[in-house]
Amino acid sequence: MESFTLFAERWFLLIYPAYGILLIGSAIMLQLRKESFYEYVMVQLDSQTPPALWLQLLRSLLLVSVVSLGFSAFAWNLINFFFSIWSLVLLFLIGKILTVWPQSREMMKSNPAALYQRLGRIVLQLGGLGLIMFLLFYIQLIQNVPV
Repeated sequence: MESFTLFAERWFLLIYPAYGILLIGSAIMLQLRKESFYEYVMVQLDSQTPPALWLQLLRSLLLVSVVSLGFSAFAWNLINFFFSIWSLVLLFLIGKILTVWPQSREMMKSNPAALYQRLGRIVLQLGGLGLIMFLLFYIQLIQNVPV
């Protein structure tokens, strides 16, 4: 059981920087290619079904979040537990938007200028969340977790 606890602790040492790199990299890429991403979103808004890429990403993140929740129970740490719950709540909110896709897409299509402005705020949010992931990684490291 002790080796499984060590594995669970190392899971979070892996997942925090991975999320950090993913989020900061996404923010940089979105900032550099904001116009092309905006065009991609506008094309996806013409579809009756949610974008398959977004659904695939949501499923993958859900799998990682559920595994993280399970590992936070074995390597009990309040920060890891709250991170896992936060991830699941965030995925639930994003999934809810995709569940009501016909209404969501009509709302986004009705005001394209606001959608473009929202992309700028999303860049800042992704970058900020990436920095938070690196801070969580640092906290995990200084809690005397053997590497």
